[in-house]
Amino acid sequence: AVGAGLRGVGERRRLGGVRLVDLDRMAGAAFEDWVCGRLVRAGFACENLPRSRDYGIDVVAGRGPLRVGVQAKRYEGPVGNHAVQEAIAGAGHHGCQLA
Repeated sequence: AVGAGLRGVGERRRLGGVRLVDLDRMAGAAFEDWVCGRLVRAGFACENLPRSRDYGIDVVAGRGPLRVGVQAKRYEGPVGNHAVQEAIAGAGHHGCQLA
């Protein structure tokens, strides 16, 4: 039982203070906020985009001249080709070099 508790501590440390089960329960907007917070912690400037008319990009992160468009998903399986195409098109719309 002690080992299980220690695994939970390591998991929360890796996930920025939350457990995987907590991430799975987050609403979409809360998950996008969490993603943005993790990117900031990694040294990126980060902006959550408005929930409507985001053109498939939820978060724009930048470091130096690089801008990255992020489509935040919490799916258990593959997201599919449409989501990837949407993210690539949205990244271009928001002036990002990567999606």
